[in-house]
Parts: sequence; C-alpha cells; structure tokens
Amino acid sequence: MTANAANPAGGIAQAPGAPALTGEEMLQKIATECDASVSPTNSKNKKKSCMALGTDKHNCCEEKIRDHQKTGKPPELEGEKGYKRPALHDDGSPVLPAQVPTPVGGPRPSLSAAFAAGGSAVGQAFNAIRGNCYPDAAIINSDGSKTFADFKFPCPKGHPSGKGTSTGTSTPVMSPKQQGSYDALGYGTGNGTALTIYP
Repeated sequence: MTANAANPAGGIAQAPGAPALTGEEMLQKIATECDASVSPTNSKNKKKSCMALGTDKHNCCEEKIRDHQKTGKPPELEGEKGYKRPALHDDGSPVLPAQVPTPVGGPRPSLSAAFAAGGSAVGQAFNAIRGNCYPDAAIINSDGSKTFADFKFPCPKGHPSGKGTSTGTSTPVMSPKQQGSYDALGYGTGNGTALTIYP
C-alpha cells in the first residue's frame, strides 16, 4: 500500500512513517474516496438525482470522519454539527468581532425522512433548521480553534437535476450567506475563513 492510500475497510490508511496528513488533506482524501466509491445509480440501476447523489456522498464523508475519530489519531476532525447562525451583514459577510459559536446539537435533520414520516415531523425538522447552520466538517487546530469546511460534489453529466438534466459542467460553490456563516463560526473560535472541499 502506498503512503496515504485509501483503506477500503473505512477511513484513511497511511504507510508506517508517512507524515501525518493535515486536516485539509484528510478532508480532501475523504471527499475523493467518497466521490469514487458511492454508486451513481440506485437499486433499480437508474441514475440518482444530483440531490440524492450529493446526499449519499455527504453521508459517506460523515461516516469516514467518524471512523477517523475512532482511531484517535491526528488530525482532529469534527463531523457535521449544528450551530446558531452567526450575525451577518446584508451582503452575507460576518459581523465582526464574531461571537463564540453556539452549538445547537447534532447533524442537520433529514427533511426527506421528515416528509416520509409526515405529520408533526415535518414542522419539527424545519424548526430545528430555522436560524441555524450546519457545516459539513471542522478541523480542530492545535490551539483549539476550528476551521470549518463544506464538501461540494459536482454532479456528473446525465443525472436528473431539478426539472432537467445535469450537463456535468457546473461547479457548486457556497452561497455568500453560507460562506459568511462558516467564516464567522471560525472567527468566533479564534480562526477564520472556511474551506470548500472538492473531490
């Protein structure tokens, strides 16, 4: 196995003596693995929608982050976690000085699961999301500050996208509000600008 090679059993394996990956490198490895390993088709062998494919790849990343956490090895990572949305200017930029982030619980509630359950579950899910933001990951730096990150997976050509079909040429980016929110969370911990992680 080569240094920093993918470990099919889960997580990222490194050759003995290889230098430890940085937090950004580890998230990059995870995103690349998940982009390659998640099936682009569903159980009926039909192409997944861009949204479904993206969700599956994000779930894969979350699982690999948890696998890495169990090893206790550096870099220290945090998976998806909710925070109260920080104060932003009208253009989406952070209001500075940023406040210390306020956690609001675990990962973002699944709206698809809520709609499947029906009844009060839908309202509860929207209430849990309202006023909060959910970075996909965070790197815990040596000084205790956090660098937040968002995974973005371009949708392959030919997959259902909205009312049309993906051309495979679009590169997803964080909206100004999303970027500003995650930047502010980082500033509030003593760090700064959030990362966009592509496969």
